[in-house]
Amino acid sequence: MTLACLAGAWSGESRARAQDADLKPEPPPAGLEVALDAPAGSDMQPVSAEELSHLDLWMEYLGKSARRGRLMNGSMVLAAGSLVTAIGVSFYVSTPLTELDKGLGLAFVGIGGIYTAMGIARLAKKSAGEALRAEWRAAKHRTLTLRELGRFEGELRGYSRLLRRASNLGRWTSFGMGMTGVLILGITPAANLSTDAATTGYVLGGILAGAGLLSFSFTFVKSANVDYWASYQKGRPPPGRTWSAAPSFGRSYAGLRVVGRF
Repeated sequence: MTLACLAGAWSGESRARAQDADLKPEPPPAGLEVALDAPAGSDMQPVSAEELSHLDLWMEYLGKSARRGRLMNGSMVLAAGSLVTAIGVSFYVSTPLTELDKGLGLAFVGIGGIYTAMGIARLAKKSAGEALRAEWRAAKHRTLTLRELGRFEGELRGYSRLLRRASNLGRWTSFGMGMTGVLILGITPAANLSTDAATTGYVLGGILAGAGLLSFSFTFVKSANVDYWASYQKGRPPPGRTWSAAPSFGRSYAGLRVVGRF
């Protein structure tokens, strides 16, 4: 009886030890911990001067083109608003004043006011590209790591996609507006309208057709179709005249590296 109790106790203790051994994690193979930590440490390495200067060229080009586009777009919208407002006022004060002229005048003045406000807001507020360039300028004056460089590369890629979508949307919106103006010009003679109504149709159709088709043609300009991210990945510099300066250090030298394209 005593032997049986001792044997049962020994068997239970052996099972407990076996369970404890199963719960303990096995040590990782040699070299595995170093391999797992290597990527986490490698992205904290400082960026080389070549990588810094290449991205700096594109960030500067991005900011300049964004500012140029904002000023051009805002000026065009502001001019369009002023033109539509002037047309509305001319309709509203025309003699003899009819109900049609009064309604069209009020409608054009309202539309012109909306466009004028949009143009002023566009000129006053900086674009996303300009904000990104300002953030890059503040960051490049400190020691950038590969992780931070990758973040700015992601911003460049996202901005490039946004530009392509906006370009396609603007292209076909302009084409639709131009075709609408052509349609108005085509059906106005066959609509048997009065002289004033026919004049209104010709003016409105001409404005829509001219502005729409002109904007549609501008979307095919080569400089407006630059794929920022694809060109950056291929190591190409931005189009036009660009230059950049970045500090350069080595074992036996220290100075300033200036990169330019003319």
